[in-house]
Amino acid sequence: MLGYGATQSNARIRVRGNSSSVNVQKSYKLDLDEEAGLWRGQSNIALNKSAFDVTRIKNKMYFDLLKTVPEVPSIRTQFVHLYIRDETSGSEVYQDYGFYTQAEVPSRKYLANHGFDKNGYLYKAISFNFERSDVLKTIDDPSYDQAAFETVLSCKGRQDHSKILNLIDLINDRSMDINDIIGTYIDRDNYITWLAYNILMANVDTTVQNFYLYSPLNSKKWYFIPWDGDNMLHVKEDEMEGLSENYGKYEHGISNYWGVILHQRFLKIDTNRKQLEEKVDELYRTINPESVQAMVDAYNRTVEPYVLSNPDFYYLGHTFQEREQILSGLGQEVGDSYLAFKASLHELMPMFEAAQDHGNGNVTLSWTEAYDFDNEDITYHVTVADDPGMRNPVIDTFHTLTQMDLQLPSGTYYLRVTASSTSGKTAEAMDKINVNGVYYPGVIRFEVN
Repeated sequence: MLGYGATQSNARIRVRGNSSSVNVQKSYKLDLDEEAGLWRGQSNIALNKSAFDVTRIKNKMYFDLLKTVPEVPSIRTQFVHLYIRDETSGSEVYQDYGFYTQAEVPSRKYLANHGFDKNGYLYKAISFNFERSDVLKTIDDPSYDQAAFETVLSCKGRQDHSKILNLIDLINDRSMDINDIIGTYIDRDNYITWLAYNILMANVDTTVQNFYLYSPLNSKKWYFIPWDGDNMLHVKEDEMEGLSENYGKYEHGISNYWGVILHQRFLKIDTNRKQLEEKVDELYRTINPESVQAMVDAYNRTVEPYVLSNPDFYYLGHTFQEREQILSGLGQEVGDSYLAFKASLHELMPMFEAAQDHGNGNVTLSWTEAYDFDNEDITYHVTVADDPGMRNPVIDTFHTLTQMDLQLPSGTYYLRVTASSTSGKTAEAMDKINVNGVYYPGVIRFEVN
């Protein structure tokens, strides 16, 4: 379609992705030059290997299911069989790179193709928690650093950050009613539906990344545009790979979003939680175990011949039987996610931990308040040990406050705080550390000098 018979290059190709870039099988991004024209209205073509998804169908399913949800925009996707002739390595023939999913990249062209304002504001969340940061500044600020700014938000639209910074300030202004912000400055239907859809899909990696924010030029409102569904419905695959312990107990339902100020302020209001529940119920009437499993089976009939052939099967990391087991359980995972959400509406919300070394062995341990929708009294179980598994605790006590001072000898320590309500509900901290390749949810590390 593009460049047939041409002798000059008409595009650039690069490896894309962060964690996936270290895999043998890469994901790629093609940038077409202006003279090359457009491919299906696109100049940026993302080819995703989905190396962490043994089914290889989740990303397309995520966006195809989203097309049935009118309040949230989706993106166009298609399955791809990729061949590359790498002349830089001396190859004279096309090599089979296997199965990919092409995903439309939100950009100015995306906005125009979908009937949105191509002159509007568009940001990709890189590590964005809706709070102010030292690197988030307007372009005319003398200390503005674009590279630093884009470690938090990557600007894909209008080059003027004043509007997004104003939104951040409003969200962090506790004197402002959050329901005035979500309604006037954030489209309420879009926001609640985006939240409900990701909760139902158990797409937990959507708290500070894997979404775009879009606002038309002459509008106050911002809208969420989803991005990346590779990690949805991941429980059975994680169990098979021994990764279940990597996740904290809060990483489901509404508690997964509690650490982000926008979501927390919204979810603290009873009527908002009720409206979110109604939206999840509405989605579940059509996106449920039966409908999802039927889609899984239909997609797999197309995908399976490619995924179970080399080069993909060689790097799949699972046997044919294991992949079948994961596929056969995806529909039920939607049901499990729905029930986990319902349970989360009555759970104790998690907190964050901190430790401050004042010198001479004087240490202050602190944690934010766990939140109970029923307003019960809360007690904190505080454990300090010299190992992350808390096998040899040096402190093991209960506290009703959110801070304690103590003295410790010099060394490396680990803190774990668990909250309990009078009715027996519990919550761990949202912190998590990795020690020698092992994750410890609810634990932080600190040094005493």
